Amino acid sequence: MKLTGLCGAVTFLAVSVLQAQSGAKTHLTVVVMDPTGVAIPQADIQITRSSDTADPVMEADKNGRLVVDAIPGSYNLSVYSAGFVTSKQRIDVHGASQSFEVVLKIGGCTECVTVERKSQKPLPPIRLPALGGIPLTCSNQAFRYVNLGVPAFFRDRGAVRYGISLPPTRFSLDAGLIPLHVWLLNATDKDIVLGACSMFADWDVDVWNGPQRLLSKREQKDKQMWPSGPSCGVDASITVRAHSCSVVNELNLLDDYDLSESLYTVVERPKRDLNSSKPPSRADGLEFQVIGGR
Repeated sequence: MKLTGLCGAVTFLAVSVLQAQSGAKTHLTVVVMDPTGVAIPQADIQITRSSDTADPVMEADKNGRLVVDAIPGSYNLSVYSAGFVTSKQRIDVHGASQSFEVVLKIGGCTECVTVERKSQKPLPPIRLPALGGIPLTCSNQAFRYVNLGVPAFFRDRGAVRYGISLPPTRFSLDAGLIPLHVWLLNATDKDIVLGACSMFADWDVDVWNGPQRLLSKREQKDKQMWPSGPSCGVDASITVRAHSCSVVNELNLLDDYDLSESLYTVVERPKRDLNSSKPPSRADGLEFQVIGGR
């Protein structure tokens, strides 16, 4: 079970030795970063003692931080994220508040895309300026860039980045295509090929008709084939040249949904709750109002 951020940590406390009905507690903060000091978002974190009967996994927030209240004592702290070497250490928790910085070393990967190249000369270290900002090689695109990320199955973190780009938010369904694009930045000196499924697995679109969430045709099909939840059924490849940025997707909601005037939201898949009856808020993702009908 994966729990997210402080809210998830509260649930975790109910079943863990971190919980105390009374007595002193320590306000414990764990910060996860890579060797360059850049925060690693959504890293998996376990804080356990030998007496624990379960080992639930918590998740750092987008800034690589996790905050919990802990009973003073000794704990095993394990932190792991795709593309990095797992960190395991013993920590002593005491006092009113305490903070631990965990630096994950870059590790090998088992699901990387392998590309042959003529020269066997090692690649220089990859340095991306302003990882939280607009990719420089994408700056000629007439879009607003948000939500920097790493493709789900490309484990070389920092080498390849992606995000959502979009023009003004109001448009007409008559255009057929909702102008939502995904950009892919390849900062390495080699061409790469990614499966589209690995690009888009972390993103989806929620469409709401009032309080009711509408399933796309793909989700309906997936639900029949995989009752446990939707899966990634995209079977395509994307080639991105060295030191270039490509806009690789334009979303056609009309193919996937029967829409009237509805609210749709671009959300990260981990934030979605398919069983929720509550429409998304602005904190859930990017919101747009669909104008017109069919």
